[in-house]
Amino acid sequence: MNFKILLLFTALSFNLLYIKASSDTTSKNSFGGGMFYGLGMFKIQNEYIKTRAQSNVIGGRLGYHFGKNIFAGIIGNSSTLNYENQSYIRYTYFGLVTEFKFPIHKLSISPGIWIGGGVMKNLHIDGLIDHKITDGYLKKHSSWFAYPYLNASYRATKKLSIHLIAEYIHPAINRSDIKLEGSNIRLGIMFQR
Repeated sequence: MNFKILLLFTALSFNLLYIKASSDTTSKNSFGGGMFYGLGMFKIQNEYIKTRAQSNVIGGRLGYHFGKNIFAGIIGNSSTLNYENQSYIRYTYFGLVTEFKFPIHKLSISPGIWIGGGVMKNLHIDGLIDHKITDGYLKKHSSWFAYPYLNASYRATKKLSIHLIAEYIHPAINRSDIKLEGSNIRLGIMFQR
């Protein structure tokens, strides 16, 4: 129920932001896209284990800059969390983003929200002898989520900007059998047109 309310709130926010951006006739809308790489630290809890793991994440995003203050678009990531005995969780996720930018000269600070879904694949290895798996489980879980994030960007040129994005994932807003809690920090480049 809470997820449906959050989804409705986000859809209304997108509409209000679009209306505000459309009414701003002094600013030019622009298209942007780019790639990101990052690292993170997470607490993992599933039916087999409760532990911590480091994440490696790669992804990208595309979207529109509406005026000077609004970015809305799509984003996707693939994140791998490795833990004991060469076990891992691979989380591939995709969704919609919206953020409100506070520009300060060439810098910009942008809080945002990311809503979407994805798939978690969990290879949990209980037994490993001479690099051979003697006991393990491979499970696949679907997931729905809503993550807050903060984007700090520097506009290097009219068409190129450098971004540092920090996202926080909490188990209460991650609908999956695998509970993750932690954050990723990603560095990337976006191109504007």
